[in-house]
Amino acid sequence: MLGHSLKECNPEYDGPPLFVSPLAFLCSSCGKTTEILDTKQHGYNSEISKGGENYDSNYRGTGARQAVPCPECGTSEFSMTAFCAHPHFDLIEDEPELEPRAQEYFDSFDCRGKCAACGKESSLANFELA
Repeated sequence: MLGHSLKECNPEYDGPPLFVSPLAFLCSSCGKTTEILDTKQHGYNSEISKGGENYDSNYRGTGARQAVPCPECGTSEFSMTAFCAHPHFDLIEDEPELEPRAQEYFDSFDCRGKCAACGKESSLANFELA
């Protein structure tokens, strides 16, 4: 995964290594980069602010992204799983015109990885988007 270190965006952060958007996956087999999440463009806060100034409640990196290292051994090859949560079913009931795009209103994102070298499982990126 490619991203920006939360520690670099917020020097006061003192927790496990986490990465902030924009995030991308870099395939270790073919070398293709796939954009996965940019909190300025994706998720609940971004969707409700369309047409106006984007609202992003998260730290967001700029410039070149870096490969996310394993917190245990430092290698950067993982089996990845990404989760988006969407508990806004009442949103669709209240505003049925949003139904075709309801999936865009997800309010949390979590990306977990299992290190290919040491097998350590960890959360690499985690955002609240509402």
